[in-house]
Amino acid sequence: GKEGNAPGQFKAPWGVACDPLGYVYIVDSGNHRVQKFDSSGTYLTSWGNRGLTEGQLNFPSGIAVDKEGYVYVIDSGNHRLTKFAPTEEELNRGKQEKRVSSDLTAPINLAVKPGDTENILSWLEVPNAVSYNLYFSTEPNVSTDTSTKIEGVTTPYIHSGLTNDTAYFYAMTSVTEEGAESRISEEQTAIPVLIDISAPQNPDIVINHGAYMTNSPDMVATISAKDVDSGVAAYFISENPMTPSGTMPGWVEVEPEQKFGATIPFTTSPTDGTKTVYVWFKDANNNVSVPASTHILLNTSGYICATKWGKPGRGASLLHGGEFISPLYGLTIDRQGSLFVVDNGNNRVQKFDRNGNFILLWGSFGAANGGFNNPTGIACDGNGNVYVADTNNHRIQKFDGKLGHYMMKLGSRGNGEGQFNAPWGVAVDRVRGYLYVVDSANFRIQKFDETGEFIMQWGSFGNGDGQFYFARGIAVDQTDGTVYAVDMGNHRIQKFDTSSNVLPQLLTKWGGGIGPGHASSAQAQEPGQFRSPWGVAVDESGDVFISDTGNQRIQKFDRDGNFITQWGGFGSQDGQFNFPYGIGADSRGHVYSVDSGNMRVQEFMQAEEAEDHFQEEETMAFIPEAAE
Repeated sequence: GKEGNAPGQFKAPWGVACDPLGYVYIVDSGNHRVQKFDSSGTYLTSWGNRGLTEGQLNFPSGIAVDKEGYVYVIDSGNHRLTKFAPTEEELNRGKQEKRVSSDLTAPINLAVKPGDTENILSWLEVPNAVSYNLYFSTEPNVSTDTSTKIEGVTTPYIHSGLTNDTAYFYAMTSVTEEGAESRISEEQTAIPVLIDISAPQNPDIVINHGAYMTNSPDMVATISAKDVDSGVAAYFISENPMTPSGTMPGWVEVEPEQKFGATIPFTTSPTDGTKTVYVWFKDANNNVSVPASTHILLNTSGYICATKWGKPGRGASLLHGGEFISPLYGLTIDRQGSLFVVDNGNNRVQKFDRNGNFILLWGSFGAANGGFNNPTGIACDGNGNVYVADTNNHRIQKFDGKLGHYMMKLGSRGNGEGQFNAPWGVAVDRVRGYLYVVDSANFRIQKFDETGEFIMQWGSFGNGDGQFYFARGIAVDQTDGTVYAVDMGNHRIQKFDTSSNVLPQLLTKWGGGIGPGHASSAQAQEPGQFRSPWGVAVDESGDVFISDTGNQRIQKFDRDGNFITQWGGFGSQDGQFNFPYGIGADSRGHVYSVDSGNMRVQEFMQAEEAEDHFQEEETMAFIPEAAE
C-alpha cells in the first residue's frame, strides 16, 4: 500500500486482524473505512465512509474478527463499537474455501541455491504431508506429466550430478499418507556453476517490478546482491545463460547510490515471447558470482493503445467530466459509438464520444430512483437506452442514454424470480430484445424481455457445467444471440445457447485451470487461462475479448474459445493496466478498456491501423493553420 484513497491505499492505517480463512482486515482510519485483502495482499473489498449512521465510521481504530467471520470495529470518533456481519456472498465463499483449505497444499517458499554440478533445494514443511515429490526439467513449465520425478525428497535436498552452466527448472508436490499428491508448487530455476567463494553472493533480479507481461522490449531491471556494499564492483545483464568472464565487454560499474540495489534500464531482444533475463555480479578482482534469473513475456503485436483519457477527481458538476475515482467497473458502447463508463467511486455514469470527449454524467449515492450504491455493470439496447447494475441496491435501472433521465427499474433483494442479490453484469440482445443479468450472489443468470418481464434463469453455486462462482461480466453475440458469461471465481468463460427460453445449453467453456490453487499457479498466466477475469465483449466478427483482471491483460479469442492474441502487463504506461475491468468493442473493431487502478479508459487498435493513426496525427500536427 501507499498513501491515498484508492483500493489498497491507506491514510493513517490503525488496526489489523485476520479471519479463520486467512483474509486480512485493515482499519484505514484516515479514510474512515475497513479494507479486506487476501493472504497475498490482493485487495478484495472495503466498506465504510465518514458519518455517524449505521455502517458509517469516524476515525476507526481497533478491529477483531470472530470464528464466524463477524467483524468488530472500534469506531473511535463516534465513541462506539460496531459489529459487521459477513455478506451472503462472503458466507458462501467461506464455505467453499473451507473445503479448499482442507485439501493438502503444495510446498511453499521453494528456494534453489546453485553449486558446482549441484543445486540445493529447500522449502517450508506442509502440515499433514508425509513426504514430497520433486519434478525437474531443463525446460521451463515443469509439470507432473512431462517432467522427471524424484520421489520422497526431504528438505534440504541436494540435486547432484548436474551439468554446470545449464538451467534446471523445479517444482514440487506434497504427498499424503494415502499417497495422494497436492497441486504442483510454483516453479523455480537455478544454474549450477563452479563457484568462486570470493565472488559476490546471492544476486537477485526483478523485471518491471515483477510484472508477468510487457508490451515493450524497453524494461527496467531491479538488481541486488548480498554484501553489495563491500563486494560488488560491476553487474552484467544478458539473455544468454552462459556465465561471462570478468574481463569481457558488457560489465557495468556499480555506482555508489546503487550499492544496495539499483533499478536500471534494460532492453531485451525485440521478438515476442517469454524472455529469460540473467544477472551476474563481480568484485574488483573480476571474481564472478553465480547468476540470478527471471522471466517476462514480451508481446508487441496485436493491439496498440491509440487514445486514453481520465484523471482522479470527485467533482459533481459537468465541469468535472472525465474525472474518476477508482474502482471503475462497467463500460458499454451504443450504436453511434458513444461510450458509457461506470464511475463506481463516484456512484455515477459518464458518457463520452469515441475519442474520449466528455458529453454527460448522471447519478449520485443513494437508493432513490436514479441514485446508485456501488454500480458495476452497464449495457445499451438498440434504442440507445442504458441499463445499469445498481449492485448494493440489488436492482437494475434503465436510463435514457441521450440525457441520462431515469426511465424504470426492476428487481429487489431476494432469490425469487426477478429478484437479485448483488447483480453485477448486464447485457442486452439488441436484435431480439432480451436483457440478461448476472445475479452474482445467487450464482445465476436471469433473462428478461425488454419490458423487464422475467423469462427464465439458470445456474447454481459450483464449478460444474452451467454453475458459477461469483460470475461478473456478460455479453451477447448479436449475430446469433449466444451468451458469454465470465465465471470469475472459477477463472473461466462459459458460452450458452439461450434460444429455447427453457434451459440454456452450454456450447463451450475455456479457462478454469487446475482447480483450487489455480490463481496462484504459473498455469494461470498461460494464454487461454485466467486469473479472476471480469469483463467480456464481442465484436461484430464474433471475436471475444476478456479482461483478464488478475493477470493485468486482455485476451482475444474466436467464438469457439480458441486463443488469438493478448496484450497488457502491469503498469501505468500506454497499453499497460492496473486492474482492467469493463471492456467493449465498437463497430470499427476498436477495443475500449476501463483501467481502474489508473483511473482511465484506453482505446486500442490493431497494430497496422494504429501505425496509420499515429502517422495521421503527426501529419495533422504539422499542417499550418489557415490565415485569417
